[in-house]
Amino acid sequence: IDKAIILTNRQPFLLQSLCNRIFDMAAQFKIRSITLDVIEEAATLLAAAPVHFRSLPSHAETDRRRFILGLMHKESAGPDPLRFGFLLELLSTHGVEVDEEALGGDLEFLRELELVDLVGESGSGDYALAIPLMGRWIGRQHDFEVLRNKARIETEESHG
Repeated sequence: IDKAIILTNRQPFLLQSLCNRIFDMAAQFKIRSITLDVIEEAATLLAAAPVHFRSLPSHAETDRRRFILGLMHKESAGPDPLRFGFLLELLSTHGVEVDEEALGGDLEFLRELELVDLVGESGSGDYALAIPLMGRWIGRQHDFEVLRNKARIETEESHG
């Protein structure tokens, strides 16, 4: 139960969708006990084409914000916490030059959409995707290089 709640960040539609997948799998394969492996498999299937995330690109509004979400997903498995300064450095490393004010605005925008969480205090906290299942969807549905190139082009055009 805790795994399902974490994956969906308690969002009712996502939690119901995940539970429906789990139920369908249990019925299809005659599973009587739901394990973490079953939940993981159901989450993987749900991330392949969830209706809930389809509008994500338009809600984020900019290619840079979409790239920030992709970058957060990609770096979430890494050893370094995603603090503000580290995100700024990562963006620069990927050729997306942005100042502190612009990144702060992007992160705040994404937080207001409940796509990104700040764990801890502003300035010393870590950023993370609010919905781990969304990260899986980003990883499956979006090519990281394409996201990066679009963000670079957008940034260059706005500074040009």
